[in-house]
Amino acid sequence: MNSLTNEVVSAWIREAAGETAGNQRHNKRYPFFRPVTITIGESQATKHLAFARDIATKGIGLLHNLPLPTDRLLLSIPKAPIPTAEDHRIDVNIDITWCKPCAEGWYLSGGRFVGLAAKQLTSLILEVVSSELKRRVRQRYPFFRPMTLGVGDTHETRLPVFSRDISAGGIGLLHKLPVEPQRAKLTIQRPEADPLEIYTDIAWCQPCGEDWHLSGGRFMEKTLQLDELPDLHL
Repeated sequence: MNSLTNEVVSAWIREAAGETAGNQRHNKRYPFFRPVTITIGESQATKHLAFARDIATKGIGLLHNLPLPTDRLLLSIPKAPIPTAEDHRIDVNIDITWCKPCAEGWYLSGGRFVGLAAKQLTSLILEVVSSELKRRVRQRYPFFRPMTLGVGDTHETRLPVFSRDISAGGIGLLHKLPVEPQRAKLTIQRPEADPLEIYTDIAWCQPCGEDWHLSGGRFMEKTLQLDELPDLHL
């Protein structure tokens, strides 16, 4: 991997690790990406599909295509990536504490759990931790950014994607269209600097909710040892 690629990946990891350690939160966040349902109003007539981004003992990060009021909402969280029955989901009240634009037509928000039973939260966290331990041995950090994925022989077909998490070995993505395993080019725009570009090998892709897909990209060579990261007290 060339020095520029190494520099970009290292910078992304440090940025994600720093946010995990001190993004106005005192408890650890876990990568937790899956489709969820938001219900607004006491009549429960207004429902919106959204995505969970990460989870902590006190709250959850969300992605959605409508701005949310800083109010109390009902959130339905599936216990599996694609819910199959009512007993496979957790319905919990959350207070939306902040909401901001993320990309064109998309918003990020943070919700604080209200009245969540300790047993429910413990079961949910254990499911997340167990899933992560089974899938990867490298530590992953929540890393949510709008990006562009260039696919095809010349990488000229550009798809809007979101990053989900990052490790020294690869990156998780969310996107509308399915992507075949291939070498692809990730581009992230920066307001006051040139875009950052990096190549990644898309290793897998699977459906996630209605018309959405998750995928995983692998960086070709080792870029950063975990002990090279600063002491983040995670």
